[in-house]
Amino acid sequence: MNILKDVARDAERENSIYIPEELLREHGSSHAMILAPERLRQTRAALAAMVQLAWKDLDGARSYLLLIPRRAISIRLSCVLPLLFACATLRDLTRAQQSLVLREVVKISRAEVKSLTLIGFLVILSNRGLAWLADRATRRPFVLAGVR
Repeated sequence: MNILKDVARDAERENSIYIPEELLREHGSSHAMILAPERLRQTRAALAAMVQLAWKDLDGARSYLLLIPRRAISIRLSCVLPLLFACATLRDLTRAQQSLVLREVVKISRAEVKSLTLIGFLVILSNRGLAWLADRATRRPFVLAGVR
């Protein structure tokens, strides 16, 4: 996920590109042209392929979390926040078509982090609650009233 959320920043500031060259070439771009305006459509297509792979992997992670026995609270707790944050981040990445062009880093808000943390801990024993929360974070930002 981190590879996808700040592609432009990594390429510009750190001279690091984590998108596979082969994937970029399949779509008509390359490491050398990843930020070139004339290759933007091609680069976005390659990133879209990576986003789809991330969604698939995230579905597997969610299924895994729900298979962990409810009595294994510490293991569930260690898995739930990365899963919820990944759902929210990938949601925003999927919607942020301009982030590459504008050189923006996609980040979920602090209020959403706090809200997901609180509710994630409250529903840790409920597979139904965890599934609902992950689905909700995937669809739209989840921020509790009064949380900043």
